Amino acid sequence: LYVAYDKKEILKGINFKLKEKEKVLLLGPNGAGKSTFLKAIAGILKLQNGKLFYDGKEITKIPVFERVKMGIVYLKQEREIFPNLSVKENLEIAGYELSKKEFQENLEKFLKFFPNIKKQFYKRAGLLSGGDRRSLGILMMLLKSPRLLLLDEPTAGLAPKTAKKILEKLEEVQSYMEITTLMVEHNIHLAAKKVEKVIILKEGKIVFEEVLKNKKLDMEKIFRFYF
Repeated sequence: LYVAYDKKEILKGINFKLKEKEKVLLLGPNGAGKSTFLKAIAGILKLQNGKLFYDGKEITKIPVFERVKMGIVYLKQEREIFPNLSVKENLEIAGYELSKKEFQENLEKFLKFFPNIKKQFYKRAGLLSGGDRRSLGILMMLLKSPRLLLLDEPTAGLAPKTAKKILEKLEEVQSYMEITTLMVEHNIHLAAKKVEKVIILKEGKIVFEEVLKNKKLDMEKIFRFYF
């Protein structure tokens, strides 16, 4: 995969295979191309060169909304909520393509993972705490029944205790739905306990890839490739 911004090459030839149900942590210094990589998979950014395959089918030229229907769902770094609308209205917008029955079934299925959101169903979303806003964003994403989850720093800006709770909730949902996950996360030690493999991106290329043993990082090795 090759991706460029204003003629500046960001991804410089990435070959990568993600197995079904696999949970992978994507690391790398600022500017390494991590978010660009996720956006390219989601279809938000066009490839300069290369091809993308999903579930045996080439999706290189398939638009974002079609990829979402296929189960490829991207949670960006910024909060994906409408602060002036209620929690209920945010969820209704996220599930607008679903039938009433499917929406209700999905809502009931996933609300049990986020009891705080259920208690604040009619509250204005902008008045929620940082952790609850992020939980709402995740819940909105889950309504789309993802098969491949692309998470761009899901705990960005959150306090350590809240970040830990968010990652635990994500792990619960991932296990429940058996979702394939590719996650960018700055809380390295915390996130490593929730994945099976780590890859490091540096200057637009994959420089390290390793399956974790007992979900433990060899930090000496990580930092050698990271910096």
